[in-house]
Amino acid sequence: MIANFSISCVHIFIVLYILAIEVKYGLAGHGEFRRDYTYTPEAKGWIKFHRVPAPWLEARLKCYYEGAVLMSPVNEQLYAVMRNLMLSRADASFTGVQSLTSTGDYISIEGINLLQMPIQWAKGEPDNLNDTERCLAILPDGSISDTKCEQVRTYMCYKEKTGDETITECGTSDKEYTLDNRTGSCYKFHPDCVTWWRAHMACSSEGGYLVIINSEFEAKLLNERYATKKIKCHELRFIHVGFLNPYSDRAYWFTVDGKRLEDAGYDRWAQNEPNNVAGTENCGSLLRNNEGFNDWPCNDYLPFVCEIPIHNRKN
Repeated sequence: MIANFSISCVHIFIVLYILAIEVKYGLAGHGEFRRDYTYTPEAKGWIKFHRVPAPWLEARLKCYYEGAVLMSPVNEQLYAVMRNLMLSRADASFTGVQSLTSTGDYISIEGINLLQMPIQWAKGEPDNLNDTERCLAILPDGSISDTKCEQVRTYMCYKEKTGDETITECGTSDKEYTLDNRTGSCYKFHPDCVTWWRAHMACSSEGGYLVIINSEFEAKLLNERYATKKIKCHELRFIHVGFLNPYSDRAYWFTVDGKRLEDAGYDRWAQNEPNNVAGTENCGSLLRNNEGFNDWPCNDYLPFVCEIPIHNRKN
C-alpha cells in the first residue's frame, strides 16, 4: 500500500509539473497571440500547421492575414521544430523560402538568405526541374527540396514572440480591430483594394468575416467611421460587404454566414440597384455615403471592412 501510495504521489507530481509548464508557456490555454496557434517554447513563438493545401503565394498571404509568416528553417531551433512537425506527414510542406525574383537566389519571408540557414538538402536537390521550381518545401524526413510554387501543399505559419502580443476585448491580438458596444462587434477597415474573394479570405484569416450589416444603425456607423477614410484604389464610392448571389437566378442573395439577405436585418438597396451591369455583378457592396447596397463584380477591386462579433447586439 505504501509503495502504491508513493507511486501515485509521483504520478500526481509529474502531472502537476507538466501542467505548470503548459500554463507557463501558454500550452494549456489559448496563448496570447491567436486561439488557433500553439505556443512552442523551442521556437520562441506560435505555430499553426495548415492541413488544407494551397499554392505558395496563397499560403504566404494566408499566414500574413493571420498576423504570422510562412515558416522557414532560418535557424537550428526552427528547423528542428519543423522536422518534428513533419514526422507524421506523408508529403512535403511549403517553407517560406523562395527565389521568385531571381533563379537560385533563395530568401525567406523575413529576408534571410538561404546560405545562412542550417538546412539539409534531399538527395539530388535542388535541381530546378525544367526551370520551374522556385519554392522550397520540407519533406517528411526533414530534408529540403525545391518545388513548383504553383503546386498545392500544406504549410506552417509562424509568429515569433515579441512580448507585445495580447488578446484584446475583440478576441484578437490585431489592435486595428475596435469594439463598438452598441452593435456588439469589432471592426477593421482595410484600405487596400482587393477582389471580393480576397476580402472574404482576409477577414476569415483574421478570425472574423466580411462585415454583415444587420441594421440601419450599423450601416450608419460604417458610414460615419469609414466614409472619408483614404483608400488605395481609384474606386471611392463603395466597400465590399459580406453577401453575394452565387446563382444565375438573381433572386437569391445570401450573407457569408448563410442567411437570406432580407433575414439579416438590413436589405436596403441604393436607387435602381441591384442592376447587374453586363451580367457580372454577383457580390455585395455598400455605398460609402450610406445610400444602401449595390451589386458589384466579385473580381473588381474595392476596400473592405472585417467584423468580429463579440456579444449580443443592442441595435
